[in-house]
Amino acid sequence: MQVGGRNLLLNTSFDGEISKIYNLPLSATSGEGGLTFPLSKALVAGTEVAIQFQVRGLANLNIYWIMTGGNNAQTVISKSQISATNFSTITQRYTIPEGRTLNSVFICTAYGNSTPGTDWFEIKTQTLKLEVGQVSTDWTPAPED
Repeated sequence: MQVGGRNLLLNTSFDGEISKIYNLPLSATSGEGGLTFPLSKALVAGTEVAIQFQVRGLANLNIYWIMTGGNNAQTVISKSQISATNFSTITQRYTIPEGRTLNSVFICTAYGNSTPGTDWFEIKTQTLKLEVGQVSTDWTPAPED
């Protein structure tokens, strides 16, 4: 088992804001929208990563693993896993598939399973971290930040 280390996601301190909020606008015909976080360096096939963050809201969420070399993948977080009032800690693990390279992470409302104008989510500052390994550790900023 490999314990994580440095944060590979950029801009996770949200420039001093308390949190980062995403409201799905009424104009969102697909029922999907969210926040993209680039990686400080691309990760290659076979790499195991862990992502952890604190979130609250009224939405089903997806974590899209944005990759080159093939289709993107997603991890679904159901509305029952988060609260509109209290922050919940979400931890997910993922192994990058053969022939692909991970470049960024897109956290969004679930396509086709969201309500424009109603669904929203909020990620608490200094909690969003992606690291190599199977075990998440406490938040630290990416050294590039």
